[in-house]
Amino acid sequence: MGQSHFLKLKTEIENSEEQRIAFYDSVYNLILNREAFSPIKWVKLGTIFENECERLNLRDEFKEADSDIKLLRALHKLNYARKDRHLRLDATKNFMRADEMFRVPLRFYPDMSNEAEVFFFVANMSERAIREGVSRGDYLVSIDGIPIDEYIDLLSPYLRYSTRPHMLIKEIPAYLGSKSYVFGPELLQSDQMKLQLYQPDDEEIYEVYLNYEYGENIDWVYPSVLERDREGNQADKDYYKDLYLSFGFEKVYDDDLNCALYVNHTNKLALIEWYHFEETREGAQNLMLEAQNQDILDYDVIVDATHSGGGSESALLLQVLAESSFKTTFGNVRVSDKEFATKHISSYSSSIRNWVLDAINADQEYTTNEPFKLQLFPRGSDGIMYPASISFKGKKVALFFTLGGSNLDQFAAMIADNSQLNIHTIGMPTGGYSNTWEWGESLTLLNRTDTYFEWDVGHTIRPNGEILEGNPAIPNELFPFTSDNYKHYFEDLLQKGINYLTLTAINQYEKSPMNFNLKVSNPVRNVADIRFELDSYSAVEISILDMSGRPVQQIKEKNYEAGMNQIVCDTKNLRKGAYLLILKTRDGMNSVKIIKV
Repeated sequence: MGQSHFLKLKTEIENSEEQRIAFYDSVYNLILNREAFSPIKWVKLGTIFENECERLNLRDEFKEADSDIKLLRALHKLNYARKDRHLRLDATKNFMRADEMFRVPLRFYPDMSNEAEVFFFVANMSERAIREGVSRGDYLVSIDGIPIDEYIDLLSPYLRYSTRPHMLIKEIPAYLGSKSYVFGPELLQSDQMKLQLYQPDDEEIYEVYLNYEYGENIDWVYPSVLERDREGNQADKDYYKDLYLSFGFEKVYDDDLNCALYVNHTNKLALIEWYHFEETREGAQNLMLEAQNQDILDYDVIVDATHSGGGSESALLLQVLAESSFKTTFGNVRVSDKEFATKHISSYSSSIRNWVLDAINADQEYTTNEPFKLQLFPRGSDGIMYPASISFKGKKVALFFTLGGSNLDQFAAMIADNSQLNIHTIGMPTGGYSNTWEWGESLTLLNRTDTYFEWDVGHTIRPNGEILEGNPAIPNELFPFTSDNYKHYFEDLLQKGINYLTLTAINQYEKSPMNFNLKVSNPVRNVADIRFELDSYSAVEISILDMSGRPVQQIKEKNYEAGMNQIVCDTKNLRKGAYLLILKTRDGMNSVKIIKV
């Protein structure tokens, strides 16, 4: 994650049109002079900063901002016109976080099955919304008479994002259906919100009026999904643990900062739940000592990074997964504003100070590209890293989602750009907001309101040479978040990871042309009810394999009559997890999955 360094510099402005215009022009020009804009991000967003300011008429909005809130609202838009998730606008009293807002008792999620035609649907609600006739899965058509696409266009200037998927998955669900005096009058805020919804089963559009409530007081009927926070309430903390346990994993290690380690000995799988890249060196070392102690270094590995935070040194996690050398990320710093850059590097290490000062003295716009923040390599290095002395040797898969970014972006990009690592990735792109640093100043608005304004001052460079901000790595296997899978998205994603690792060992069974109408009543506990149909009298052999292809149970071969047959199989000795049941006859074979709970 980029580090924020705020200098206590006061910029006094008066409440006059001339002063407000001068203030806008000053900040606007500072942005152009200091900001390390990502060209590839702007191409993907289909705009540039200057056009955003013109589209939003920001200079006129500052001119007309004759009150505290109008001025702060204009500054809010100017800040977020840069389309950078990292760049917060921190004011002491005039801004509210999403969870402090008033909102109607509905949560909307995006269906990302087609990014060109994203729609929003009801994912959670209170009992009051249910009594008003709202159903889970209903599509959102309009808010206060504004078509939803237009409403999102009005809302987006108040949101902080670097990629459109991150806006749709992270920001919009947090703010859609809410109100705050931060938002402008164009969002038509009143005491009630009028919603037009579409019921897909009945193919009918209906309207509902809902009062706003204080967000923290709403009792949601269903478990959260996109709002889930490992550092939040206990239910959120337990969700992933319970998910892994349901797939037959057991927790063997947890440092409560970087990661937890789960093991499924039956299927020879290890699962790393990665929390945060905060103290990655120590976290990775301790993780591998425990893996060595558990004697699982030859197991296949799943890295679940779907809910990981940022931090630094993600390459050190990749070292314990790597079996070959790989190239790490690089970074640079924009030094066009020499005085600004010189002041901010005063507290950094001598290697970083010299790196930046050399560029300033050479009258360069940017420093040279160096291994990221010079954390792992000295200047001039090639950024090539080698496997750790203790590392995993089995196949690997990494699971990603769009909620996180920063150093997580770097981790995903290093995997994608070093194909020799053979780490398969599944899910959705990360948030796409990695940069080098954010530096900021404290501004005083109307002589009485302090607010911190930040600048993104450097690029993260992917191993393939591209700028990373706004350009996250695309998973090998894209698995969109949709209205069909949102209730069990992360369960399905984990299953896909397990399937990838075990497919090689079992695909010979899954490609059989025979059918036999083979069925098992999943999930199973102590017994499995197995049904199959034969064309003729035949000997039948049934076996159960774990997902690595190893036989774990055999049912004695027996002759069965033509037609439908039924077998009750004892499964009480199987551990929780996924298995493959194989049915063979002289005519061929078929398979079906068993889920033991």
